[in-house]
Amino acid sequence: MVTNRDFLKKFSIYAVGNIASKMIIFLLYPVLTFFLSPDELGIFDIALSLTVWIGTATMLNMRDGMFRFVMSNDKETFNAVIKIFLKVFLINVAIVSIGVLVYLLSGIDLNINIYYLAIFFLAMNFMDVYRQIIRGKGETKIFVLGNILSAVFIALITILLLKTTSLKNESLLIAYSVSKILTFLITEKLTPTLFKKSYYLQSDKSKQREINSRMISYSLFLLPANLAILGVENWGRIFLVSYVDEYVLGLYAIAVKFGSIFFVLTTIYQQTWQECAIRDYNNVNRSQYFSKYFNNYLLFLSVVSIGITIFIHLFCEYLIAREYFESIKYISLQLLSVMFFALGAFLNLVYECSFTVKRSMYSAILATLVSLGLNIILIPYWGLLGSIISNIIAGLSMFIFRFVDVKRFVNIKLSKIGLLSILLIVINILCSVYIDFFN
Repeated sequence: MVTNRDFLKKFSIYAVGNIASKMIIFLLYPVLTFFLSPDELGIFDIALSLTVWIGTATMLNMRDGMFRFVMSNDKETFNAVIKIFLKVFLINVAIVSIGVLVYLLSGIDLNINIYYLAIFFLAMNFMDVYRQIIRGKGETKIFVLGNILSAVFIALITILLLKTTSLKNESLLIAYSVSKILTFLITEKLTPTLFKKSYYLQSDKSKQREINSRMISYSLFLLPANLAILGVENWGRIFLVSYVDEYVLGLYAIAVKFGSIFFVLTTIYQQTWQECAIRDYNNVNRSQYFSKYFNNYLLFLSVVSIGITIFIHLFCEYLIAREYFESIKYISLQLLSVMFFALGAFLNLVYECSFTVKRSMYSAILATLVSLGLNIILIPYWGLLGSIISNIIAGLSMFIFRFVDVKRFVNIKLSKIGLLSILLIVINILCSVYIDFFN
């Protein structure tokens, strides 16, 4: 069983990598507001979001399956994982090539370079899965180093291109693509993974087929849930473009980017907890174990959300260009949205640990239907505020569903710490809404 000391040690490793890498990207966005208009930043934001969304499907959601199966520490399983990963990626290369050809023949104008976009799509989704293989191998420090290097490359290349060329949002596509390629090469040098010849030796084909079947089934059962959650994050962007304009997308991008500070910190806890939960699930009193970390997580969320809210309201005018100031009032509500999805992700680990991942589909599909319906209803009247409210209610519906459903496996109970944390969260949101909308 993982002790508090072990948890904090692992947490600190993830914290260094996530905070350093995400803080670099976070600081880059305020800089971008002085180079790119809200329209230009909005176009890149939707390109990034759709790349992640579509790529999750075309890569068969392998990032979850890879991590779970690589952790088995079985050599034959690892070999099978590497082979199926490369096959799926090559299929993606073919799909993207056909997509580029169709685009060129159709005469459609996306206001963005299709070649840069294609390379961006492949580089992003390749590294998204590859990183989880490195993490599953137990190479946590290299995984963290890769995150930091990628962020540094993105920031340096983006600023260099913006200052020395006429490229605008396309400079971000180039920077992200080159950074992923460089990070991959450095990671391979430190811990050979795809270029190790022993992985391609002949193995038991029947066993490899069995492993492939199990891993793909595991990943595909999680795919609808992940697509649904990504849908919740993206419906707003799609409908904002339809009902409002790309300028509002730029404001939304900044609100989401500030909210991503919170998301980064929840990711640190989530990644640490994921390793501990999977390893200890069959060796502890599950209900007591999960309840302890769930209540600690609530306290963590409440303290961090209060800190971020105060920081943003004190220093926002020094961080971004004046034309983006309107986005600030939506940030506290965006934090609440992230919080509900973070709690839902915490509970999703119960499904992963018990190999019942298909149950995560029900709550995720519920959330995306709620989000879709509310976006259609609210955005025409309330614009950006309507989109964020839709996400909050969608995240809350998923969390409540999972909190009740996981009781068949683990009975999570709120402690006094958990109840106090909820009270602090409620007070923080009420104060923020009053200051931002009624003061």
